[in-house]
Amino acid sequence: MAFLSLPNNSKIGGNVTTYLYYSQQSGSVAGNIQANGDITLKQTYAGGNVTSGANINVTGNTIDGKVLSQGDTTVNQPTILGGVQSHGNYSQTGGTVSGGVRVLGDVALTQWGSTISNDDLRYLGKGRFTGETPEYNRAPYKTSPPLVIDTITPVEKIDFTEGDATSGTSSCDPLNINNAINDLDDPLNNYQDLYISGSGKGDHLQLHTSKAVFLVDNASTPDGDITAQSTRFLEKPTDIIYFDNINIKGHLSVKENHHATLFVQGDFTMDGASSLTIPEQSSLTIIIQGKFNVGGGAQVYTPANGITAQGKPVFSIYSNYAGAGTGVSFSGGTEQVYAVIYAPNSHVEINSAVGFKGVIQ
Repeated sequence: MAFLSLPNNSKIGGNVTTYLYYSQQSGSVAGNIQANGDITLKQTYAGGNVTSGANINVTGNTIDGKVLSQGDTTVNQPTILGGVQSHGNYSQTGGTVSGGVRVLGDVALTQWGSTISNDDLRYLGKGRFTGETPEYNRAPYKTSPPLVIDTITPVEKIDFTEGDATSGTSSCDPLNINNAINDLDDPLNNYQDLYISGSGKGDHLQLHTSKAVFLVDNASTPDGDITAQSTRFLEKPTDIIYFDNINIKGHLSVKENHHATLFVQGDFTMDGASSLTIPEQSSLTIIIQGKFNVGGGAQVYTPANGITAQGKPVFSIYSNYAGAGTGVSFSGGTEQVYAVIYAPNSHVEINSAVGFKGVIQ
């Protein structure tokens, strides 16, 4: 991803990796957080390391791993268990940092009760401390070069150009998703648009593993059942239903105990009073070349358990969108959404007020 911004109470069950910046307002990330740009966490738990090629700002909650920044690090009332390493300056207001603090620039403890466990502090620049820790102004805390701290490996940007044989080996796109999606696309095929009308109570399209069937069809297109094509995706046999653009104003659902896959050559849009429902032990995979947007008012219902008995994510989005603007956007929903989003070269925004659980890469 290029950048990722998450709202209140978002919950990510794995790692987060972004090419530019990352911000989150409350919630949790079970794994590591890494970005080339600034990272801002407010009341957000992180189960792993937080690593930035720029600046890091942490307010409240707990970081189980270490905090490592190429720029400045600012922490306000945190609990950091794995220590802090900063190539720039460091400022701490309250809270507790265990595991040591190593800073190549200046250090400021701006409030009484700003605790560095075991006085494990080393820095090269200037010090500014509250009255309870005047000893931090001298050796061994203020030290001389060299002061060795960890180096930061940048998140690599994927260049989605035809014939790029190296992109599949990049740490941020191990699936080589651009080639995987382009291999599915037939440029000579004139895919049809899907429009699910919202008139009245809304039309309803139900997805099966090998076809799509309208349960209610008053003003939608296309007419009749839509048959999937048997092919392979990510080296697995897959039945895929192909569309150009998808515009949902009514209702889309997956039939119980079925696993549907959609290929979207254009954009996927849900808005108004639309809904997407994935029942227990079913799944939906969307493979998209354009923009994916679940707008305000749209509802997405996924099972509380985000993995089927067969180990398949209940909702997956694979995007190779590399154009301008946001490639994957969630702003609707009234219940917690579980999804796996794989969009290594796109902006991803989760602006819904509901919880988000899953994996974003």
